[in-house]
Amino acid sequence: MSITIRLEKLQFLADELQLARHLTQHAPDDFAARTLARHIALRAENFIEHTRALKKPLNLAHFRTTDFNDVKETYANTFEEYLLSCGTR
Repeated sequence: MSITIRLEKLQFLADELQLARHLTQHAPDDFAARTLARHIALRAENFIEHTRALKKPLNLAHFRTTDFNDVKETYANTFEEYLLSCGTR
């Protein structure tokens, strides 16, 4: 998959996560907020998968990915720790 397509997917996921977060904060009741929060958790996993898959194409295109990798893995580890602390994993 090309870098352009991967970046478009990441942009879509980021936009969707922001929208779901906004809707969660303005949900009419707790049930709707929890449902949206679950959606955020699922899409955050997709976001992590796509960012991990982006490293190889970036390396092949001769981009320096050290900082990108550090930030990506910090986000992934924080997300995983959060899910473990909630008892969902």
